Amino acid sequence: MPSIRGKPEYDLVFNAGVLEHYSFEKQVQYLKSMASHSRKYVLVLVPNLMCYWYWVWRIQKTAKDGWEYGNEIPLAIYPIFFKEAGIKFLGHSFFGLEWSESFILSLEGISVELRQQLLEIQHNAFIPWRKKVT
Repeated sequence: MPSIRGKPEYDLVFNAGVLEHYSFEKQVQYLKSMASHSRKYVLVLVPNLMCYWYWVWRIQKTAKDGWEYGNEIPLAIYPIFFKEAGIKFLGHSFFGLEWSESFILSLEGISVELRQQLLEIQHNAFIPWRKKVT
């Protein structure tokens, strides 16, 4: 675990694909540590809990090859973690549409027709996780 107290040397401190592997308490500790090194912003990138293509792909991959990255406990939104860490939460956004398509393209054992239908569903604008949330 990094030092909780640091010198605010950077305008932005971020991590990607880390927090979802830890308990609430440890996530708050990591955020506090990150904030202590930042003059302005803390940015966190985590898997989108509502991206069902990721979870379908992840379950298939885990069943076939195992999962080497440890337990994941992502949430849909993280304001409570920031609040608990004493950091002003500015909002969140979902992105990586093309990346989520890679999960569909990586699924094994499905027909070309089903894969095409899944991609069409992915591109449909009514999917709620595609919307920016603040």
